[in-house]
Amino acid sequence: MKTKIIGISILFTILLTSPCKAATTPMQSWVNEDTKTVYFLPNPILKIRLNHLGADENYWDQLSIDFSYTETNPESNQAAKALEAEYPGYLFQRVLISGVEQPSISIPSLGMHESVEMKEAAEGPYYHQIYYIPKSKSDAVRAAYTDASFIALTGKVKFSIPSKKTVESIDLDSETCDQLTSSGNDLASVVQQYAIFSKQLDRMGIQYKTTKEALAKSVLMNCLDLTAPISIQSFRELLNLRIQTRRGSIKIHGETAKTVMNEVDAPFQYLMIREKADE
Repeated sequence: MKTKIIGISILFTILLTSPCKAATTPMQSWVNEDTKTVYFLPNPILKIRLNHLGADENYWDQLSIDFSYTETNPESNQAAKALEAEYPGYLFQRVLISGVEQPSISIPSLGMHESVEMKEAAEGPYYHQIYYIPKSKSDAVRAAYTDASFIALTGKVKFSIPSKKTVESIDLDSETCDQLTSSGNDLASVVQQYAIFSKQLDRMGIQYKTTKEALAKSVLMNCLDLTAPISIQSFRELLNLRIQTRRGSIKIHGETAKTVMNEVDAPFQYLMIREKADE
């Protein structure tokens, strides 16, 4: 991939210098080897809290749910350090979330599975909801509250990552090399044939100037054998210099690549923070 880099993420620098506990879940990341850039997505937090109300049988307990990319994940420091250790010398840039797809929540002890609507924030989507639990379901919810499967919030975030895309690619056969010496292998003849070849490129319907330039350079670099020692005493000797062409399978190639934005989606990969339930 090839892309323009805005700069090192300030957030990533903050994460590297913030004290916190060891990470259990790595950050999701995408690597651009051409620009030595790591695009990363910090893991959000899903925080749940179970409080006793006892107001009446329909409002016996209260379950608060908060999902956010804004609040600092206490695992992020070690996750950032792990990425830095894996890709030393790379630039790090946080992806910019542009949307969310199919978010839904499941709480089996309540017999609930439903789609949810999330709000937008600069760092990513967030969700806040309070569920009131009737007395008839309180014991089941409290018994399941400490289970890893107590709640699941699923969905995907969308964002774009730049990459290099080849928009034109042309290969020529090795007969092109023979053309350069078709009227002689002295330098003057080769230069004349190269000029003819350049005009032929103009008539080939090549879309991009950079493709044509790459083909012209490829012919010079791959067809001509300029490794032999050369001794020139005069301009006449230069024009009469004998040029050798390479033999065998020769690749003459030209292409043009452009930076495009690829839309990517990634599933929610959150840290669960479960606050102690009220009695």
